Amino acid sequence: MKAELGQIPDPETYNNVNELRQAIKCIDKAINNCMEKHVPLSKPSPALKRWWSGELAEAIKGVTKLGRMSYRKRAMQDHPIHEEFHMVRNTYSLQICKAKAKHWAEWLEKLDGPSVWTASRLVMGPAMDGG
Repeated sequence: MKAELGQIPDPETYNNVNELRQAIKCIDKAINNCMEKHVPLSKPSPALKRWWSGELAEAIKGVTKLGRMSYRKRAMQDHPIHEEFHMVRNTYSLQICKAKAKHWAEWLEKLDGPSVWTASRLVMGPAMDGG
């Protein structure tokens, strides 16, 4: 990166906007080249829930908050917070089911020759709670 940055003129020698833009492009290119060489790519965990989304992350925050509020009011069984919590929790559960079904359908659409057998093993194998 030091060698690539050495090719860029010093900041006080830019005479116009185009030279500055060119220098910015060179700096950006040097940084990207350095990142490609030295920053390892992430390897997602096999346990990663690929169907999880930001929408579900926001929904779980609401469910958790209402769950705490419902727990605090546990002595008052007729308090409306309990019913609200159950409704939100059930809606969240349906969102998870829909997200999993959508992910499964998208995955099946992308299948190629060898991965058809993988899908077959998943469908024909014993039932598991896959999370």
